[in-house]
Amino acid sequence: NGYLKFDPVFYFNITTEIKRINYDKFNLKKIKHLLIKEISDKKLNGELVINNATKKIIGKERTKKLSLNLLFKNGDIISNNSFFKFFNFDVKLKFYLKKYPSYKNLDYELSIKNDDINKFYKKIDIKKNKKLDEVKILMNGNVNLEAQKYYFNNIKINEKDLKKNELNKIKNYFDKNASIFFNGDLNEKRVYLFLKELIEFI
Repeated sequence: NGYLKFDPVFYFNITTEIKRINYDKFNLKKIKHLLIKEISDKKLNGELVINNATKKIIGKERTKKLSLNLLFKNGDIISNNSFFKFFNFDVKLKFYLKKYPSYKNLDYELSIKNDDINKFYKKIDIKKNKKLDEVKILMNGNVNLEAQKYYFNNIKINEKDLKKNELNKIKNYFDKNASIFFNGDLNEKRVYLFLKELIEFI
C-alpha cells in the first residue's frame, strides 16, 4: 500500500507486510551498503514501513514480530519507532543516520529485553546466573560509519548504569570486532558467537 508523488519533488509513502523472515538469508554487508551507500547517497525523500506479524489464530489477535519505520530526508535516514523480536529478545530502536559532506554518523537508542536470560546463557554455553532472570538494557550512542568507530554514551542494565571503564571496554570490543560481524550473514550461530564473546570480554 502507498503512493508516489512526482511534483514538486519525488516522494514516496509505502507500507508493506512480509509473511516470513529468514534471518539466515540476511547479508548484513549488503543491507549496510544499501542503506549507507545506495539510499543515503541518492538523497531520497519518503516513508517506508515494513511489518511482519504472527499467523492469524482464531480467537487471538496477530502479534507483530517486526515493525520497521523509516523516514528518508535528503540523504538522512530516521527511525523513531521501530521494534523487532530477535532470538528471544524484544528490541526497540530509534536512530538517525545523518549524512555530512565527508562522513555519515548514526545516532541511536536501543531498548533490549529478555524475560529468561539464563535460557539464552544456556544456549551460548555461559554459566547460569541464579540471581538474574529478566534483563532490561537501555543504551544510546553513535557510530562514525566511515571510520567504523563506536561510541556509547550510556548503557543501563536493570536500572544500573555501567561505569566509564566498562563503556570503554565495550567500545574497544566493538571497534575491533563489529566490522567483521557486520560484513557477514545474520545467522543464529554467528549472532550467538558474537554475543558470547562480548559477554565474556566484559
